[in-house]
Amino acid sequence: MASLLALHSAFEGQITPALLSAFLRLRRQQAAYTVYIAASSTAGYATSAAPGEPAAPAKKDRSRQLSALQRYGRDLTAEAQRGLLDPVIGRHDVIQRTMQVLLRRSKHNPLLVGEAGVGKTAIVEGIAQLMAGQAPLRG
Repeated sequence: MASLLALHSAFEGQITPALLSAFLRLRRQQAAYTVYIAASSTAGYATSAAPGEPAAPAKKDRSRQLSALQRYGRDLTAEAQRGLLDPVIGRHDVIQRTMQVLLRRSKHNPLLVGEAGVGKTAIVEGIAQLMAGQAPLRG
């Protein structure tokens, strides 16, 4: 409102009704946006808490509670412990090299790149079997 008054005084009282209505419409939109942001930042939390008390989390559906890793990934180590993975044959050298990268002190992020069907998942399943104690260690 202060900027409207400054504009009004700068033009010596010659503000048109259209400019005034546009300014007021902008203020209403800003207020509505502020309310929307405040509501979305507390989404998922109960708002009926007493003053001074933190709001308790509201019940959410199961899919929102799961992390992306739980939703889109699978626990290969658990599957290996249950014996659900096929044995990995002929990939020991690649699995061993990948394990060396994983066990480094720094820069321990291996990237498995290759065409579809070359065995990237088989390497990861072999590592899971080693971690689960299901695959024999070759020396």
